[in-house]
Amino acid sequence: MKPIPAVARIRVACPWCHGRTGRSVLSGADHYTGEAGFHVLRCSSCGLMYTSARPTEEDLHRFYPREYYETLPRALAHAPVGPGRSAVLKAVFGYPMEAGGGPLRRWFARAAAAAAGRDASHIPWVPGGRLLEVGSGRGAVLAEYRQLGWEVVGVEPAARGVELARLTGLDVRLGKLGEQSFPIACFDAVVLNHVLEHVSDPRSLLAEVHRVLKPGGWILVRLPNAESWEARVYREDWWSWELPRHLIHFSPPTLHMVLAAAGFRIVRMRTELRPANLGLNARWAAHRRWGRRIDPRLFTAVLLPLGAAASWRGRGGDLAALAQRMPDCAKALDG
Repeated sequence: MKPIPAVARIRVACPWCHGRTGRSVLSGADHYTGEAGFHVLRCSSCGLMYTSARPTEEDLHRFYPREYYETLPRALAHAPVGPGRSAVLKAVFGYPMEAGGGPLRRWFARAAAAAAGRDASHIPWVPGGRLLEVGSGRGAVLAEYRQLGWEVVGVEPAARGVELARLTGLDVRLGKLGEQSFPIACFDAVVLNHVLEHVSDPRSLLAEVHRVLKPGGWILVRLPNAESWEARVYREDWWSWELPRHLIHFSPPTLHMVLAAAGFRIVRMRTELRPANLGLNARWAAHRRWGRRIDPRLFTAVLLPLGAAASWRGRGGDLAALAQRMPDCAKALDG
């Protein structure tokens, strides 16, 4: 993508508590355009990290090139449902998958069930359930849940993403969630797959998610972990800062804070590994610092054991949180 003309920068308050003071974390550049000078602050009041010096709402769309929708959802999508993952889905999340008969597969299922307290990778099975994905991109995650037996609906603000999703027969609506006028409590589950970090008003979005979810309904949130070992080692070269597209940068405590305040009871939270990013971190660092282009695949292979160990210890590059909608009265008491 060619560099775009310089755009105006605005400094904003904390998008959660509206605090006006914060400590500087770093300054970074955009992967696609190379434009630099986007600042990340940590709010002095609530601890949330956010992008302060950033484009206006009117200009931000210019930092979402066409190729963003062509390639990004492939990287974020789950792998196809194979025998190993079928065992996890059945043992941990209650999906009516074929059990299979091999001893190795039965052992895997038992191991998956033993690890259930850590796994937050999927929405649990709801027979006849209706699932909404907010920010569904080209529909890769929606397609998986449709394959698993859900009735699925998507909402996507980018016309290109909607176009690609509809080509596969998915029901994806153009626009933002609040513009759709869904009835109250009409979904059994909502997925926010690498979406919450892109929004300027997380309170409003989570309030609308709470409204359209049935009491006890599930919400699955996945996003980058700004307190991961990758973020600490690579600093401004961490690929998942995604400046200026990512407006908020969550850690486990701040994700817990916003979900609990919005009326959700967290059932499981864990960090995850996205292997491709291990190489992308190194490639971006080499390009930005020395102007060199390297093949990221070697770095991915070398760093994979370290990344897996970090994820197990709670320092993985991504966060996943599985939570349930509390009744309105419980939300009011909690507030």
